[in-house]
Amino acid sequence: WVTNRKPISGGADMETIDQAARRRTGELLGMDRIVTLEDFERAVLASNRNICRVKCAAHVDRYNRPAEGKLAVAVLLREYRQGGELFDAVVRSARDLIARKSPMALAGAGQVDIFEVRYVEIFVVVDAVIEDYNVYHETHQAISRRLAAFLDPITGNFNGQGWEIGQLPGRELIYNSIKTVKNIKWIRGLHMFTYVTTERGRQAVEFDEIRRDAFPVPGCGEPEMIT
Repeated sequence: WVTNRKPISGGADMETIDQAARRRTGELLGMDRIVTLEDFERAVLASNRNICRVKCAAHVDRYNRPAEGKLAVAVLLREYRQGGELFDAVVRSARDLIARKSPMALAGAGQVDIFEVRYVEIFVVVDAVIEDYNVYHETHQAISRRLAAFLDPITGNFNGQGWEIGQLPGRELIYNSIKTVKNIKWIRGLHMFTYVTTERGRQAVEFDEIRRDAFPVPGCGEPEMIT
């Protein structure tokens, strides 16, 4: 008999032609060397097709604090928020690639830090006027679906292309994303509360503070509607 000790994870859906072209073009542009920040980003992106986005920053650590000689490499997976075991398996080839091809001053000294992006949950409180109180539940569910789709880091945003690492939507963009939800006559007010999840746990954080961070991506918390 066969016993499955752990659930199967990993892998990725088949790439589109555009995704494959964008990922593989980096190998040609890098000419088999890793020198600039763009070279690092392209190399990590090309190392595994489960990697969706990469952002590198020099002379900072993973918490965006000054760190002379360090290279912070933030990675967003297509199957994001699946735990450290999957993340480590996906980026293992990227670590090996950097160790072989990047300058010894970085790779040999352990100055390259590859880590998962910070996920920022955005909770929205909407003070809305609706057509009929009997459609409250329906409207609340519609807002939840709209926000979940809009804030998705991979397929969200108005263009369906997701959000770049370090890009968080502000109040005005979120307002515009839900103002056309069916049964809403107008929105009297909108408030946002943000939480960030790191290896140290989940913590409340001011939106303006986390927006200054270099490595977050948005996610959707359960919205609240006041009528």
